[in-house]
Amino acid sequence: MGRTHVELFKKFITLLKTIDGKKSISEIADSLGMRRMTVSDYIEVLRELGLVEIEVTESIPRRRIPKLTERGKCFIKCFE
Repeated sequence: MGRTHVELFKKFITLLKTIDGKKSISEIADSLGMRRMTVSDYIEVLRELGLVEIEVTESIPRRRIPKLTERGKCFIKCFE
């Protein structure tokens, strides 16, 4: 069970490092070779933890752009 948690934690760190405030959730999923829904679910967990916020663009089609919060930036910096 512990190994599964470590792998999941690594995925969250990789995802956080990919968030640049410009790419949509779909673009991030493509760049990581992951399903969009999986990335969306992970980002929701990160949002609940206060590490990420979501900006919805006014353009059509609307895009959901994740951005690191100050807390998220600090968190990433700790792992560099």
